[in-house]
Amino acid sequence: MVSWFGFERTVALRFLREGRMQTLLIIVGVAAGVAVIAYISALITGLQRNTLDKTLGAQAHVTLSSPDDTVLALRPLVAGSTALVQTQPRAQRPRSIANWQQLVPVLEALPGVAGVSPMVSVAGLAVRGEASRSVALVGVDLDRYDRIVRLRAKVVQGVARLNAGEGILGRELAGDLGVRVGDRVGLVVGV
Repeated sequence: MVSWFGFERTVALRFLREGRMQTLLIIVGVAAGVAVIAYISALITGLQRNTLDKTLGAQAHVTLSSPDDTVLALRPLVAGSTALVQTQPRAQRPRSIANWQQLVPVLEALPGVAGVSPMVSVAGLAVRGEASRSVALVGVDLDRYDRIVRLRAKVVQGVARLNAGEGILGRELAGDLGVRVGDRVGLVVGV
């Protein structure tokens, strides 16, 4: 009596021996397919990691800001009466968090917080000679900010430092204004 497992093995070995070239092509095809899948998986994983690093590493994951102003009605509505009311919200002005110095150590002590960096931002105009470009000016503590965004690693020319009267310009802005390391740029800011 022949067991089924022995029969299957016998048929498989006979097939592999009779068509040696076909067997070789099948093995090469399977190996090539596995290699292509492994290569594409590694490529996609690398691209995904790079994309996440570029997008999530370029800005903070959580931003705290002061609450917006609320607009209240001029007077309360009397029951049974109808009033036509159009409330226009006040123009929002940039406001800072009043107690940010005390808030920084509290935020740093929270579990899962990798870094805390206070910052201030305002829109402005960068001017050099006849060239001018609208810019977003961001004031940061470079050591704290570098823990979040790794700005020093992205500097192409010069040294990343922010002393009084110094700034770091993006590559495109520097090219648009014709600025090199050490050149002066005028800033116009409407407060």
